[in-house]
Order: sequence, then C-alpha cells, then structure tokens
Amino acid sequence: FAHGGGAEELMLFTLAYGLYSVTNAMHQNRLLTFWESFLNGLFAAMVLLIKFTAMGFYIGLVLFVIFWYLSRNGQWKPLLATAGQFILGAGAIILPVLLYFGIHHAIDDLFTVYFYNNLFLYPQETDGTRLELIIRCLQSTLSYNDSYAPWIYLGAALFALELRTHWRDAVMVLLSFVGLAAGTYWGGRGYTYYGLILAGFAVYGIIAIARLLQVGRFTEVLQRFLRKTPWVP
Repeated sequence: FAHGGGAEELMLFTLAYGLYSVTNAMHQNRLLTFWESFLNGLFAAMVLLIKFTAMGFYIGLVLFVIFWYLSRNGQWKPLLATAGQFILGAGAIILPVLLYFGIHHAIDDLFTVYFYNNLFLYPQETDGTRLELIIRCLQSTLSYNDSYAPWIYLGAALFALELRTHWRDAVMVLLSFVGLAAGTYWGGRGYTYYGLILAGFAVYGIIAIARLLQVGRFTEVLQRFLRKTPWVP
C-alpha cells in the first residue's frame, strides 16, 4: 500500500464497528445498547490517542446519533444515558493514560508533543481555501487508492438511488465520512497512506452489489431511476 504499519491500519476496525453498531440498531428499530455505546466510546478514545485527526469520524457519528435519538419523539433521557455510557468507555482508555503521565509529571509533555506540535507545528499547505484543499486531497488519495475507492463511489451511488428508503443511513454515512475527511485532510496534505482510513466505507459498495444481485433488484432500481430522470424519453 504505502510504507506499511500505519496508524490507519490499527483504526479501521474501530470505525467499522461504529458504522455497524449504529446501522444495526437503526435497522432493528431500537436504541444503542450499553455495550454498543461503551465500546464506541472506548474505540473513540483509542482513535484519539492513536491519531486524533480521525476523530472527525466520531464527531459526525455522534451528531447523527443525537439527531436520530431526538427524532424518536425527542428522547432526551435515553440520549443522556447513551452519552454517559460512551463517556464511560472513553474514560476506560483515557484515564489510565493520564494517570501514567501524571505519575511521571509529564502531562504537559503529552499535550505539547502530541496535540500542540501536531496542530500548530506540522507543515500545512496554504494554496487555496480550506475546503478546496480538503476536496483536492480527497480526490487525489481516492484516485491513488483504486483497491477500494471504486467501492466507495458505488456505495454513494446506492444511497443516491435509494435515498428515499435509506435516508437515515445516508445521513449517518455522509456525516461520518465528511467529518473523517475534514479531519484527515485539514492540513491540506494528501499523502497516499492517508486514504486508507477511508477504506471502511467501501463496504457500502459491496452492499450495493449484493442488493443489485437480488432477483429482479437491478431492474427495479434501474426503472425507478429512469422514472425520476426528466431527460429520459
């Protein structure tokens, strides 16, 4: 891929679990269980301490969960319970780390080296607006990584075709993808290996193929698309 042994490889399963757990709960018409919320918090803390630029994924996912819960008759109490469970999971990872650095009187060093230096001293591109830089990096890394980029495009096409019936899934994926892309490419640099963190979204392209292979499904989707397309005679 590129160099190997990257942080992105270590984080892929955590992001995949976030997408799976929320999707699974939605499709079963239930709220997140304690363990689903706890594990998502635990995995989010792992991502925070491995490579914090990927936290954009969890920002998008959390925003969706807030919207999803409140759209279910304004369920504030379950939302607060889920938030507490998420924080509890995050604390299980973060507190021992803070304790270790605290014992060694090195919390200032932790924040300086890991957060401050990476946020303010890491070289950044300035040729263009922030949005232009992010889009440019996203385009270049997806074009480099053709082992999974086509599946991401195919998944996007599936959501476009079935937006009416799967709009919640589409909103969840869009928010988490945009958050992840923004965090990953905020500095305006699109190294080849950066794109690997996006590979988890390729699963939706595989789902698209599986759905189209269902008996009569391809014809049904194509006909629905054509009926909505004004330029088709």
